[in-house]
Amino acid sequence: MSNDYRIAKERYQVVVTTLEGEELVGDMFVQPYSPRHTGPEAPGDVLNDGDPFFPLALENGDTLLLAKTGIRDVVVPHDGEAVPEEEYAVVGMRMALVELTLGGGGTCTGSLRLEMPDERPRLLDFLNRFHERFLPLHTEAGTRLVSWRCIERVRPLD
Repeated sequence: MSNDYRIAKERYQVVVTTLEGEELVGDMFVQPYSPRHTGPEAPGDVLNDGDPFFPLALENGDTLLLAKTGIRDVVVPHDGEAVPEEEYAVVGMRMALVELTLGGGGTCTGSLRLEMPDERPRLLDFLNRFHERFLPLHTEAGTRLVSWRCIERVRPLD
């Protein structure tokens, strides 16, 4: 039986780490279009929307409804080639290499894509103006979406 009200979704494999440190491997569901930007929806769009929960389909077939406030970070493995850093300058962005210290003592290292308004191009300005729930940190393994609630310190490495 078909449901005329069903919204088509794609699966996106991720690794979710909870505040307690439990790792959950599964698929997030994303739409083929994004209401926030052109192109398909991404896991970061789902994590940063206004809904307090999202479904995660586990490898064993179970589906959990996870509270976003209980998530420390979500790793989205690379699914294609990275954009060369020199191309960011063309669109008014630059990369900043940082180390994040998370609650509980964990750290992660990667790059942040900084928008560079002429009057405030500093990392501090970017961090103080960023208003999303999850900060995208670009690492060698993929994009790590880190909950703001869990960041204790940011150390610039460049």
